[in-house]
Amino acid sequence: MKQTFSFILFILFSTSAFSSSFMPLVRHYSVKDYQADNQNWSVTQAHNGVMYFGNSGGLLSYDGYQWKLTKVAGGQIARSVFADGQRIYVGSFEEFGYFDTDQYGQLKYHSLSRLLKNCRMRNDEIWKIVKVGKSICFQSFSTCFYYDGKTVKAYRDRYYDPLFLFSCFGKMYVQLINSGFSIFNGHSYRIVIQRSQLNNSDVVAVCPYYNKLMLLVTKSGKIYVYNPNNNKLSPFNTQIDGDLAKATVNRALLTKDNLLIIGTISDGLYAIRKDGSLLWHFNRSESLSNNTVLGLCCDANNNIWASLDDGIAFIEYNSPLTLLTPKYNQPPIGMIYSILHQSDKFYLATNQALYTLNTKSNDFKIIPNSNGQNWYINEFDGQIFGGSNTYCTHLKNDIAIPINQTTGSTCIKKCTINGKEILLNSTYAGLEVFVKNSSKQWLWSHNITGFSNPIRHFEVDTDGSIWLTHMYKGAYHLWLTDNLRAVRYAKYFDTLNGTDEGHIHVMKIQGDIVLSNEQSAYVYSNIKHALVPFTQLNKLLPEPNNILGAAEVNGHLFWLITSKGYVLVDGYEGQFRIKAYIPFSKFDSSIHNESSVFVDKEGNSYFNLNNGFAHYDLKNRDNSPKLFKMSIEQIECFNNKRESIFLPINKDGEVSFSYREVSFRLLMPHYDLTPYMIHYSIKGSGLNLETDSYDPVMHYGNLDYGTYDFSAVIYNDLNQKIGEVNYHFIINRPFYLSWLAICFYIILLGTAIYYISRWRLHHLMKKEKEAYEIEQSKQKLKMHEQELLIAEQNKKLLESEISLKSKDLASMAMGIIAKNNMLEELRSMIQEQLNKGTTTNKFMKQLLIKISEDIENKEFWELFQQNFDLIHANFFRHLRERYPELTPTDLRFCALLRLNLTTKDIAQINNLTVRGVEAARYRIRKKLNIAEEDSLVDFLIDLV
Repeated sequence: MKQTFSFILFILFSTSAFSSSFMPLVRHYSVKDYQADNQNWSVTQAHNGVMYFGNSGGLLSYDGYQWKLTKVAGGQIARSVFADGQRIYVGSFEEFGYFDTDQYGQLKYHSLSRLLKNCRMRNDEIWKIVKVGKSICFQSFSTCFYYDGKTVKAYRDRYYDPLFLFSCFGKMYVQLINSGFSIFNGHSYRIVIQRSQLNNSDVVAVCPYYNKLMLLVTKSGKIYVYNPNNNKLSPFNTQIDGDLAKATVNRALLTKDNLLIIGTISDGLYAIRKDGSLLWHFNRSESLSNNTVLGLCCDANNNIWASLDDGIAFIEYNSPLTLLTPKYNQPPIGMIYSILHQSDKFYLATNQALYTLNTKSNDFKIIPNSNGQNWYINEFDGQIFGGSNTYCTHLKNDIAIPINQTTGSTCIKKCTINGKEILLNSTYAGLEVFVKNSSKQWLWSHNITGFSNPIRHFEVDTDGSIWLTHMYKGAYHLWLTDNLRAVRYAKYFDTLNGTDEGHIHVMKIQGDIVLSNEQSAYVYSNIKHALVPFTQLNKLLPEPNNILGAAEVNGHLFWLITSKGYVLVDGYEGQFRIKAYIPFSKFDSSIHNESSVFVDKEGNSYFNLNNGFAHYDLKNRDNSPKLFKMSIEQIECFNNKRESIFLPINKDGEVSFSYREVSFRLLMPHYDLTPYMIHYSIKGSGLNLETDSYDPVMHYGNLDYGTYDFSAVIYNDLNQKIGEVNYHFIINRPFYLSWLAICFYIILLGTAIYYISRWRLHHLMKKEKEAYEIEQSKQKLKMHEQELLIAEQNKKLLESEISLKSKDLASMAMGIIAKNNMLEELRSMIQEQLNKGTTTNKFMKQLLIKISEDIENKEFWELFQQNFDLIHANFFRHLRERYPELTPTDLRFCALLRLNLTTKDIAQINNLTVRGVEAARYRIRKKLNIAEEDSLVDFLIDLV
């Protein structure tokens, strides 16, 4: 009973799973794209992000920009490929080895089969390459070859032959031909699962599972969970076991999020969830170009690559973008112009009819009475309206009922004008108004008079005015009367900036009215009452884009629909930033000029396409693809004959002048078709050139000789720098400007100068002799002038010495005169007393006073100071300025010391004892801050 109930639940869930209609985008690459053989046997991704395919024509590589085919030794089929580090291992018929890149970025092949000793290849074709530990194993249907980095060894078993080789959890497992599943220890096979346990089928894929368990996928479609610790095998049931049994399983892998991808021989690809339910299925009837899957690879971004019997498929599994189209057995629905999503149902307005899509049954159904061109499908207050070339219709029980009063409908919006809530409908002949009746149902009310032009689209501004675009040319700004029955005022714009630049489009972005043409966007300024360039929006896009429309996601996110793709913009706090960019090239579908984005109540975004529509999952948009480091793949130089040579990519390059055309090819693998802008710059030899391009190849022609610095900076679709490369190279001088040629030119010029000089030699010698004689005369004249100058200097020196001596004589004379005057006065006084015959004590006291006056005479010292300053260059002034604490007595002592008088002489002059003079010297030394070991007299003599 329990099993029956589980089975019923499984069947119910299976039905729901099959109804999942949004599928990952699938991109197809055919022989026309990659220019090689149709069959692709295996696929792998290298460490730098480049995809490699084992093709019947050789090793095929792809970096998202360029396909390249490299021949394998002997021109054999590349049956198996495996990337490990810098090497790409390749297996073919009786040959295996690896490719790596040389210093010029070229793939070079190294044969490993030639290292075999004591083993002969016996029609061995390498079908599988795996890595176990540090060894690489190459497997044919009879032999396993092991390469440990130095030597190659072969293992052949007497009883068993390998069918498939696997590496899992560091061990090697082998599915044996017509036998069981075994583990290989390097010396022998040990069967761990008997063939009978696998329903007599072969294991074609081994996937590491959780808790060290393994998923074994068999050719018959049965999947098992294997525990290598106890050899326990248990079935992993899926809802498509029967389909897999019919399809013949050939390859399988687990994605990074444990989605099981199964490739079959006859029914394409299946994706199975962890619970066994089907996520999606691609085959020739559903998006796949071929049903036979020969190889699988989950790349670094968790996307799926399938090498097919005819072509290559890329499934963008990890993209936020998914696609819904009619099934192969359903008729096409045409170009979609509008989408409405309600619960489990989509309404679609196409150029063929209105359709409903039930997401449970995945059935597209035409809504009766809706055939023809339909422009929109909208819902207002529970009522659904559609617009076609003939009528505006409302839907009742999914039947289109024409509103007879209308004459076609191109756009309808709910709005408030002059305080009245209405539905405004645009037609080929003007505008119409819908109002609510007493039952709260929207009904047609009247036409608006005064305007009768065909309308493409319109928006209502916050003030109630209407902005609309003509079906073919120009735009209008209308104001209605209070009763909304007529146009009160209309302003026409034939162009936005004075030039005819195509159709004008009107939209609303964060509440502002925006008009655009093929070059730029304009916003209506309520302050200036005029259209002004929308600078922030124009600068946001990487290049001029024709903005066709806008759709609000939430308060700050909105979509821009441009002529090249969909742009998700974050306008938080008025600052615009691009959050995502989806180029139209992602879709194998044409995009019309009326393409729009529908955002439902849950914030899901849907894009209108031809015969389908896409869903963008905002929750998954932050899963940004891994970006591989940009590098220089190749530098090729050409001469005038188009012959080429290559420069080393990992060190500075040098090339002859003949190869002046240099082409740089960058390597920046990515596969989501996002256009990345590359800013190129080259500087040197007078050249300073900067270029922006989406092409990873940049060519420079006719470069002059000299040193150059090349740089390339790549920016993503959000205008963020994501990579940079720099390269330094030299173009050598041409031979005619080489140093050897320059030396030859110098020798030739010297010889010419020599012979030219000989016939002028006599004339020059004569002139030189005359010049010499003139120069001699000039020298003699100069010597005479120098002698006169020396004599003049000697005369001045002598006068200076005489002046100095005069000062000394004047000083001595003044001292003698002063003393003589004093002595003469004394003699007169004594003579007078002698004549009187009286010499009393009083007289003697007067005599002593007179002598003292002579000793202490201030006028004498003032005169002494003036003359001393005259002779000794302002000695007292300098001394007072530097040592203001010195007293007049100190200054007098300093002057006497400056004259180098003895202590005794100074004592007599000042009428002091020798001890008194010593005390005065000590006091002056302290004030002048002179060390004890330094001479006071020398200090005063040296004082300037």
